[in-house]
Amino acid sequence: MDSTTSFTYRNRRYLAVDIVVSSFEILAVTINLLGICLTARGLWLGWPVGIVAVSLYAILFYQWHLYGDTVLQCIFVILQIYGWIQWFKTRQSDLSNKIHIQKISHSVVIISFLLCVIISIAIGLILSWYTNDSIPYIDAMLTSISIFGSIFTAKKYIECWYIWIFVDILYMVLFFLKGFYLTSILYGLFTIMSFYGLSHWKKYRIN
Repeated sequence: MDSTTSFTYRNRRYLAVDIVVSSFEILAVTINLLGICLTARGLWLGWPVGIVAVSLYAILFYQWHLYGDTVLQCIFVILQIYGWIQWFKTRQSDLSNKIHIQKISHSVVIISFLLCVIISIAIGLILSWYTNDSIPYIDAMLTSISIFGSIFTAKKYIECWYIWIFVDILYMVLFFLKGFYLTSILYGLFTIMSFYGLSHWKKYRIN
């Protein structure tokens, strides 16, 4: 194989990989949108769909060498399973099959904030020491806030949507700056869906 043929072969191989990754990203984006739509509507199917969605992005982030985000998606799998269980328990105990949204207490807010700060610092230190993450503490902060956002969603705290709006906007900017434009668009759509979820859940809020 001469140098020209070798160069052409390598280009075709890399092009094929790019096409596969792009197709995989489109699949991940589509399933994520389906999951957030189901969750915003208060349907339990949002949780199993969410598990598939974050699993796909865990693979995608690993391929992009975004190891902090990869770990976050793995944590999300666990949180999605937890949320699914909590949601199902509530559904079983409520024969009307309606979602009952509640307002978070001040004590939970204070405790969650302190834990979020501690976890952010811990994750930031780990990312800065053991990875080549260019913005370890920003990634750590978003990871920590997202974890509490998932927990609040499972607990049906209406404030979870304010968290998701904040996080989704920051992620949209972050992925745009990293050059992952399709995923950036996804988080822009997440932001819109979070506003919709907030509006929909307000109808069922327990004062």
